[in-house]
Amino acid sequence: MELNRAIAVAETEGPEAGLRIVDGLGLHDFRYLHSTRAELLRRLGRTGEARDAYRRARALTDDGAERRFLERRLTELAAEPATEPATESAAGPATGEEP
Repeated sequence: MELNRAIAVAETEGPEAGLRIVDGLGLHDFRYLHSTRAELLRRLGRTGEARDAYRRARALTDDGAERRFLERRLTELAAEPATEPATESAAGPATGEEP
């Protein structure tokens, strides 16, 4: 399955590479896609998006153990501020100097 490949890629090439694969999968109602996506986002420091993905995974499961695991992850993330990575414009970082 492609989700397993995404996990392997994330471990060898980094979470951004794994996330690109996960985001390309059409498994929107598959709870493991959302929990995997959440973990990769957490590793990238994108805690706000990670929380949303963990919540989606939690909403899709009826399994008690999985729900408890996801609740723990959400509790851990609640202590962290919602951050998103800084982005640069296509021209690069602002330096205050004219080109």
